[in-house]
Amino acid sequence: MAECEVCGNSIVRERKSMIEGAVFTVCDDCVGLGDEVSSIRPARKAHERVLEQDYALAADFGRRIRLAREMVGLSQEELASKISEKESVIRHVEHNNELAERTMKKIGHFLGISLYEKPEEGAFKKGSGAPALTLGDVAELKRKSVPRNL
Repeated sequence: MAECEVCGNSIVRERKSMIEGAVFTVCDDCVGLGDEVSSIRPARKAHERVLEQDYALAADFGRRIRLAREMVGLSQEELASKISEKESVIRHVEHNNELAERTMKKIGHFLGISLYEKPEEGAFKKGSGAPALTLGDVAELKRKSVPRNL
């Protein structure tokens, strides 16, 4: 179940609200803090949803790309040409700088390698370690620290 990005409560019905110029996923109680946003997003393909939920970009994706490129005997320039990208894109990603998911998938598919992996068990478990601050917590902290005699 999703959490309200403002107060941290569980969301029964997900709503979007623009608060101070940013769009947040909020609960019914917090939707009034801003202007409700109703937007229709294009439906995502099922395999993209699964990838986003169950897999994360491997920590060593740059090394994987460089090794695979060298194994097939291509230079950075040649690989870039074959996938219709600039050489700087290949150089950038081989230095472990993340690019758009679409570009990352294109490189991985062309080289026949996986750049994504399942995160370690418990890596994103809710409730492990210190509780996360919500925007509501930060606003409350800021409200307490601002002098009232202005």
